[in-house]
Amino acid sequence: MGYAENAYLFRHAMMRLAAYELQPPLERSELHAHAFAIIEALPHDDPDAFAFELAGHARDAALALPDERKRQQMSEREAGWLNRAMQRARTNNNYRIALECAERLLANEAAEVAARHGAAILGAEMCASLGEFPRVPELLKRAEELHNDADPTLRANWILSHVNAVLLPKREYDNAIALIQESLRISRDAGERLTEARATGYLGNVMARLDRRKEAIECYTKSEALFRELNHMRGLSTSRGNLGLMYRYFGDNDNAESAYREALRIDREIGNREGIARHLGNLGVLYRETRREQQALELFDECGDLFRELGDRTGWMRNAINHATCYESIGQFHRAVALYQSAERIAVECGLPHDTADCQYYRGAALLRLNDTVRGEPVMELSALGYEKQGAAREAAEVWEELAESAAAREENEAVLRYTTAALQNFKAAGIDPGFGLLARHAETALGADRFSEAAQAARGALEIGSNEDPIRLAMLKAIAKKGQASSAT
Repeated sequence: MGYAENAYLFRHAMMRLAAYELQPPLERSELHAHAFAIIEALPHDDPDAFAFELAGHARDAALALPDERKRQQMSEREAGWLNRAMQRARTNNNYRIALECAERLLANEAAEVAARHGAAILGAEMCASLGEFPRVPELLKRAEELHNDADPTLRANWILSHVNAVLLPKREYDNAIALIQESLRISRDAGERLTEARATGYLGNVMARLDRRKEAIECYTKSEALFRELNHMRGLSTSRGNLGLMYRYFGDNDNAESAYREALRIDREIGNREGIARHLGNLGVLYRETRREQQALELFDECGDLFRELGDRTGWMRNAINHATCYESIGQFHRAVALYQSAERIAVECGLPHDTADCQYYRGAALLRLNDTVRGEPVMELSALGYEKQGAAREAAEVWEELAESAAAREENEAVLRYTTAALQNFKAAGIDPGFGLLARHAETALGADRFSEAAQAARGALEIGSNEDPIRLAMLKAIAKKGQASSAT
């Protein structure tokens, strides 16, 4: 080799490490300081490409330098390059490196408060993307501890991360709205237009989840205008994608597709692979709903591959659900079941109980469509119990009611009674009046089990709301109501 006299070549990493560790600590620190100075001084087309390496040299240089002032300077330089490396890794969707930088920056006491606060928030975001949800509250708590009156915008940004990572997964929408409004007040008072744009978009997300779609469109439109004014392309693509969702909900499929494609074009231009995956998935849903299933399946495949490359487990999970739904729409239920099960496994591993219950419901319902009640009904029971545990009484009631219909088709009256009882209890807990079909089925089944008073009560409830139902069934319910009254008198 022509350059062998000018370089050491190690054929094994362990040999290189051994040679490195033979250097005295002080000499190692000085070597790292020299390497840092040389690399930092070199001209680079993209200086941030070396940010992670420079941060590493600065950290190792500070370890054994005897001069305290020089150690402090190196720690400060490390913090500066860590911040740049973290932002670069985030932009390039390298979640694991971004998280490592965030953790090191947060632990660096030479870093400014705002930098450490941003590191805690970004670290929480990266943990959520990687499916490491138990770490998210801890990092957000660290960020909250760094709030101060001198810079209220720290709290404004923390609120948005807290809403996205904690409140929305728990579906605590009222709390989310109150906090986002606070973030908007802070950002407007401070003239922080970017934070205002983000907060407005987050408010739109909450409104969309509450089915307040016109309000959601207003928020997304305002957010889009702010991002355009700031020339913030990543935010603009997000706003366009969110508007596409709203157009689709209102049946305006042409505008929905146009918005998705514009968002996709922007993210491809700026290299935002996370956004590309998200918009491909949204296009896939639109194609599925407009009966272009084969194109939708291709998009879901591409989207899933991107999320897997990114290490975004929750993104992959949600795409798998959409992918499975598409297979269901063309009658390929076995493939749908397999995908729902994979999504459920990720939801469990990530500690997402509501998503776990959703996936169990989807899987159970698909199995019932295959007439596989032996596997389908137990899975749906798990889903209903999961919703109950999360306090989602309405969702639980609806699943129990579907189970009652399935058991009734098999004439399993004991199971029907158990399911209708659970459904009625959950509708009551949710403050929702049950429908005629559920009340009538419960009355008929309870009568067969000699639970006369319960049957009569359900029959009377059904009669109050079912005046236009089948006359023969109404007559039967009147008889049940009378029988229950007579039995009670006896």
